[in-house]
Amino acid sequence: MLTIKQLNPKIAGVRKSTKAMRANIQEILVHAAGNAFQSGDVTAFTKLIDATRGADQKAIMRWVRDYGFATYKSDAGVYNVNKTMRKSADFADGDAVVAYLETQPTWYELAAGVKQIAKELDVNKRLESLLKATRESNTVVKVDFKAARELMDALHHTLAEHDRKRQDAV
Repeated sequence: MLTIKQLNPKIAGVRKSTKAMRANIQEILVHAAGNAFQSGDVTAFTKLIDATRGADQKAIMRWVRDYGFATYKSDAGVYNVNKTMRKSADFADGDAVVAYLETQPTWYELAAGVKQIAKELDVNKRLESLLKATRESNTVVKVDFKAARELMDALHHTLAEHDRKRQDAV
């Protein structure tokens, strides 16, 4: 087992390499957006997403959606140029896009913080827990079926709304 004294320099190394990784990803995103604007080529975004397993891909994809002139096609697993965004942008060229994006939020600033992640709700786990509890032989189950149906319908509606927002975010 490593001691705390041995772990501390390793943690410092992770901090340093993570900082470098974030900066590298941001540089790629900004310049890929410049290329997307200038030529319509968004292949760098697809390659970047494929290369960033273990990084916060949600935040990267949110940045691309907001700034990168590209949309992700989940059925194909690739990015396509966002023609509307590209046409409505008012930049002279890709270099102007890069200059502008270097003043905008970075992809990792869009990432969820620890407090937000800790608050995430896993509906399936909650439902599995409820099912397990109702199957236990010594559990007294009280239910008003009409009220339960209304609550399940409301839950279904709310989850569908969250799914729509999630898909819009990607």
